[in-house]
This record gives sequence, structure tokens and C-alpha cells, in this order.
Amino acid sequence: MDPLSFTASLIAVVGLAGEVAKTCKSYIDGIKNHPREIRVIFIELNSLTSVLEGLKILREEDFEDAQIIRQLRGHDGPIQGCQETIHKLHSLLNLNSASGTAAPGGSRSKRRRLQARLPTLDELAWPFRKDEAVALLKAITTHKQTIGAALTASVLSEVQSMKAKLDRAEQDRLHAWLVQINPSSNHNATKSLYETGTGDWIFRSQEWNLWVNNQSKERSLWIHGIPGAGKTILASRIIEQLIKTKCSGNVALVYYYCYHGHNQDETFSFLRWLISQLCRKTDTVSSLTYDIYRSGQDPDITKLLSALHAQLDGLDMVYVVVDALDESQQPRDVLLDVLRTLATNPRFQKIRLLTTSREYADIERVMTPVSLPVHTSHEEVEKDIRVFVRSRISQSDSFKHWPDDLKLEVVDALAKGAKGMFRWAVCQLDILRRLNCATHEDVRETIKTLPKDLDETYIRILNLIHPDDLELVRFTIHWIIFVYAEDLYELFDDLLDPSKILSYYALHRYGSSERANQISVPCNLDRLKDCCGCLVSFEKDDEPDEPPGVLYCDLSHYTIQEFLTSDRFKPSNQLKCLDLATMKTYLPNALLRMRIDRDECDVDRRDFFGHAVLIQTVLFPEQFLDPQLVFRFFLLDLPQETNAEYIPYYYTLSTLYGIEWVGDRPSDEIIVLLRLLVVSAFHLSRSLLETVGSHLLCSSLDLIWYDYHVYGSHHNPKEMKFVGNVVEFLATIFFTPPAALLFLLENYYDNFAQSVDLSGILQCCQTGRRKIRDWLPEGFQEDWACVLKYEKKAFAKLVQKLQNMGAVSIDEDPESDLEPNAGSTTGPTVEAGMESHDRSKRWLDVVLRNERKEEIES
Repeated sequence: MDPLSFTASLIAVVGLAGEVAKTCKSYIDGIKNHPREIRVIFIELNSLTSVLEGLKILREEDFEDAQIIRQLRGHDGPIQGCQETIHKLHSLLNLNSASGTAAPGGSRSKRRRLQARLPTLDELAWPFRKDEAVALLKAITTHKQTIGAALTASVLSEVQSMKAKLDRAEQDRLHAWLVQINPSSNHNATKSLYETGTGDWIFRSQEWNLWVNNQSKERSLWIHGIPGAGKTILASRIIEQLIKTKCSGNVALVYYYCYHGHNQDETFSFLRWLISQLCRKTDTVSSLTYDIYRSGQDPDITKLLSALHAQLDGLDMVYVVVDALDESQQPRDVLLDVLRTLATNPRFQKIRLLTTSREYADIERVMTPVSLPVHTSHEEVEKDIRVFVRSRISQSDSFKHWPDDLKLEVVDALAKGAKGMFRWAVCQLDILRRLNCATHEDVRETIKTLPKDLDETYIRILNLIHPDDLELVRFTIHWIIFVYAEDLYELFDDLLDPSKILSYYALHRYGSSERANQISVPCNLDRLKDCCGCLVSFEKDDEPDEPPGVLYCDLSHYTIQEFLTSDRFKPSNQLKCLDLATMKTYLPNALLRMRIDRDECDVDRRDFFGHAVLIQTVLFPEQFLDPQLVFRFFLLDLPQETNAEYIPYYYTLSTLYGIEWVGDRPSDEIIVLLRLLVVSAFHLSRSLLETVGSHLLCSSLDLIWYDYHVYGSHHNPKEMKFVGNVVEFLATIFFTPPAALLFLLENYYDNFAQSVDLSGILQCCQTGRRKIRDWLPEGFQEDWACVLKYEKKAFAKLVQKLQNMGAVSIDEDPESDLEPNAGSTTGPTVEAGMESHDRSKRWLDVVLRNERKEEIES
């Protein structure tokens, strides 16, 4: 048997074992009084699978491994024995499963519908085959022990000494966990702007040669200059040069672009990206890095620096390029301290650090003492600007009709007038382009009166935009600023798509995209590019998870946002801009309207719950939302087949969509009210109650709630039958935020005082508080610990409020991790027509009975 057939045999045995184990699991889940032997078979097959998976590390080319393989793959060896034995067990179980029949009668319960499709063990005639199954089980155990013994201590020792080298899938998960921001798209967009022949002056400088050849005591090179001097494009040129000339063997390069749009302190994202790239370069993960990953907690700076130091092992040199330090959110003290550590601490002597920034006092104070400083001098940059302007004029159709002497005059005027600012020169070309049919004399007159700085330049560009286009430009610029200011680009992946921006603008200006297309000058991508000019860039998204060729918009330069949002910008009535408050009012409603228009017509595309439900009601202040749009939005139900696949990942949404109504569906107002309260939308809840009436809180609900909170439970969710009113339901669903019940108690208690039992409300809240941790599998407790800690004050306030109102507590410590009290007494059976107080007790008794039933079943 060759190595391929050995591997194939392993795969076959593992697959067959998995199939039989799956059958056993179906019996265990579906049959309450299943035989003990079925569970033992299930456990033993899973154990055997783990042992067989361990054999995959054996290599035929290794001498010791080859000996083990020969022992295992023989004609009468344990691999073949396992395969034959499991085949017999498979036949034994599957032969009888065909006799299974569905349980008679329909059922509303999803769990019952699942059970109805399972065979029963009575039909399997289990007592007659029990002895045969036990004998096969013993044979499997014997083969498993033989295989386990074959994996000698020396082989296990070798596996454990692999310096935490992980399998590829685990490495990918670790890399994904490390990376918060991937700067490769920034680099690709920036290097596409590079003009051949520019920026080479840096490679002729003495500071560069000392730094790159490791001939100076300083390990840091700091390039600084005025805004718009082309530092970012220069950084991309340096990165490409280092890749070409230095990165081979055990030498690595890692770059990072700080960016104002990130709207954050870049320290953690930078360090995590740096560590991830070194992991990929060496194809190993240090034990420190792996331990941080396995902890499931966000590391602090000290841990990240220790992991970085450990990850340098095996490398001779690491070039680190960090662009635009000034664009990291202030205060920049932490980032600058980290950079100083990398540049001076002996632990990081393998690192050669290059940074670029504006000449800000805090950056200069830290970087000057530890770096070789390089200033982007006017003389060198002026030569590059001349090359750049000459190239752009020769390539652009807007200037092709100009005579050569006029082109030379423009090149000379822009190169000298820029005073080292590439950005200024780019903008002047855009101004000249907008002159359209101007005569040569008009061009000459224009270059004699060029703006003296970027502020004047942006004002002139805005004044040159046609009035019909000005609102589109304003809208686009402020849309981009708002998306970054509110960190929406990470939550909605299409907000910067030009086509989406045009759709939102059409909705804002004309009411619909259809009306926008009927005007004489349609809103399309060509028009958007032309009227925005040098103010907005349109780049292709190079992220690996995006379709090729997808465009996104961004401001062409940070100075645009700086100017338009500063006190220096004094817009006239003609240039009156949409401010951020206006965008905050408009944008969430535009998102709601667009999704409602789509989702009301196309049920299969209702994917909003991962974004809109949580974001529209939590991220945006409620006072900016149109109540009518919100109500329409919350009336949308998810397609039945998609509920189970997505809801477990969004905790609050089980309450929103994991409901099956018994009998008639309640009114739309009640459904919307429930969903608003669960997501803490109290402003809108108040509006609804004031409009329709607070009697909604006493409305009777008859439902089955499917709990999808537990990871993996979407295949067989817990269910709870409930009969009661709105307030009681919110108390029963223990993922309801405490603030929701506080809101109702403080504002509407008089409206439902006769309909609820406050002690019952308190008891359910305290019981649910403990159950949250109990219901979550390992790995999720840490996440929920953060949630519970965040809500601790609100929960304590809720308990105090209920106790002050006369509720009797069942738990001295509302944060106790004790199990729910299984010995709680239940009230008597209640006949129809009894007092509302007793009806509330009956509701509480039903809840407690459900809990005890779950404990007994488990």
C-alpha cells in the first residue's frame, strides 16, 4: 500500500465513523429514553476519529514515521480492522433506520417536526441487536488502543517541539484575529499615483544611505514636511524600492499607513498588523503570540511589544515604514512612545524604522532625538513637481490643444508657485481644466493670479463648479466625511460605493433614482467624477474579499476635510454646505428608506439584521430617525429559512424574530413596540405609546419563543411557550436590556400596575441574569462578561427600583452565579376570570416550570 492509499484509508475510516456518529447523535437528541450503548458508541467513535486525525502528521519520508505506517497499514492491521468493524456497525444501524416513520399529526414546534422525522429505537428492535453492537464496540476500542500505542513518545515529543507552528487553517484564524486594519489597499491606491522619475532624490541623500545600510547609530529615519508635499506618495516609492532591493532571505518589510479616516489612535492596529506580517514572513507563530490569541482577550501595549520581540526570532533585519503619523488621532503620545521604543530599545535592534509626518511639535519632540531627520526641501520637490505637471499636461485631453510655449509657461508657473506642495499643483491643474473653452490669454491671465495656498485654492475650485453640480459635490464630500466620522465604513461595506452615493443623492434631491434619471443632466458616475475633479478620488478596492473592479470614493487629500470643517472656511450663501448635523439627520433615514424599498419587495434579500436593526437604533441618535420609516422597517419579518442561520450571531434578535405566534398575530403596533424596546429605542417607543396609547403594554401575547442565542442552537433551538402581556414578556426574555424595563417602570407603571406581579418580574430578571452565562458555550462567556459588566449599573438600578416598589427579591446578590432555584414553589392552577394579580402569578409559574423542565432534561 503506497502513502496515498494510506491517507485515503484514513479519510475513508474517518468519514464512515463520522456518519455513524451522526446517526447516533440523532438518536440521542431525538429519543428521550435512548439506550446507554448508543451514547457509548457515539463517544467511542469521536475518540477514534481524534486518534485517526493524529495519524495525518506521519510522513512517509521520515524513517520513524515510515515504520509506524508499515505497522498500521498491513493487511490485518488496525486501520483495516477499524474500517471493517465500522462498516458492520454502519450496516447494523442503517439497516433499521429505514423502518422509521414520522410521528402522526402536524406540530407547530420546530423541535417536534425534527423528532417526527427520526426513527424510534422500538422500530430498531434494539434488544435483539444489542449484543452484536457491544461486540463491535469492543473491537473498535481494541483497534483504537493499538493505533494510539503506535504513536510513540518520540513522535509526540517532536510534534510538541514545533515552536507553536500551526496548521494553515489555524494560522489564518490567528492572522484574521490580529489584523484590525489592512493598509495594502492604501498602498496600492497611493503607488498608482506615482509619477516615474519623481522622489528619487531621497535615495541620493546621505541620511538615506546611512540608514538603509545600517551605518548610523540611529535606527530611525524621519521624513517631514509641509502639508501636500507628497510625503505619502514618497513613502510608497520608498516601500517599492525596499521591496526591490532589500527584501530577500531573512529580511522583511512591513508598511503601515496612518489615515485620518480611521478616526482612531493607530497604535494597536499598527502593532497587530506588524506582528501578523512577521508571522506570515516566517510562517511561524511565537508561543507568546499564540498565548495572546488563545486568551481571547485584547492585548495591551506591553503584551504586543513582547509578542513583536519574540516574532523577530529567525529574521536578520526588518524594515518598518509608517506613513502620516500626524493623521493618527490625537493625543498621539502612545503611538509616539511605541515608535521611540522600536527606534531605541535593544530588544528591537533588528528593526529599521522609517516614518513620515507633518512638522508638528509633539512629533518633532519625540522623533528628532532618535532619528535621522530629512526635510522635503523646496528645491528637490520643485523638480519633481515640474516632472509631474509636464507629464499630466501632455497626457490630458483638456490641454492637448495648447501650444508648446503655453504648456511650458504653465509648467514653470505651477512648479514655482507650488513652493514644495504637490497638492497645490494638482489642484491648479483642476482649476485650469474647469476653464473649458477659455482662450490662451485667459489661461495666461489665470496663472498670473494663482491662489497663494490650499485654502484659497479650494475656495476657487468650489466657485468654478457649475451651480447645477455644486449640490452634488457638496453632498458627496460631506457624505464621505460623515461616513468616516461615524466609523460607518466598517459596518456598511457599500457606503463609499459611487453608485450608492448617487442613489442616496437622487433620493435626497429628487425623491427617487427614476426621477433623477429623467432630468436633462443625469446623475451618473461620469458626471460625479467630472464635477468633483481633484476633490474626490475614485479607487478600485483591492481587498481580497471584494469583487475585482469595485470602486470606492474618498477625499483626495486630508487637507480638504481640514479646510471644510475648520473655522477658516466661511462659505457664502452660494457655497453653503451641508453640515455634519444635517448629514446625521439625513443619512440614517436614507439607509432605512433604501432598505425598506428593497426588502418590502424582495423577501429573499432581507439581510438587514446584521447591520441595520442594531445600527439604526443604537448607533444613530433616535431623534434623527423618521418614526414612520422605523415602524415600517421593524414590521419586516425575515424569511423563515434564514432565521436559523444568522440570528445566533446577534443576541438581541432572537427576541425580534425568534417568535412563532399562536393563534392570531397581534397588531403591528405591538410587534413594533416589542422590537423597539428590545433594542433600547426608548425615544421611538415613547412616540409610539403616545400616539397609539399605553394600553399596548397590557396587550395579551400568546407565542412560542425560540432561543437562538446559544451558538449552534439554530439546528435545535430552545423553545418557550408564553402567555402574558408585553411587560411580562420583556422580563421573561433575559436578554432584554435592564434599561427597557426601567423605562417602562419609571414612565408607564400606572398603566400596567394591575396587570403584573412585581415580585415575579424581579424573580425572572434575577434568574435570567444567571442563565446568560450558563447557556453560553466556552469562549462566549468572556464576551458576555463585558456585556454584563456594562449593564451592571442598569441592572442594579432595576433591582433597586423593583424592591422600592414592593417586589420581593429571591436573591441577595443580583450578580450571583448560582444556579436558578429549582425549589421555587408554584402557585395553584388558576381558573378564568381571576384577579390580574393571580393571573401574573400563573404566568410566573409557567416560566418556572419551563426552567425546571430544562434542568431535568439536561
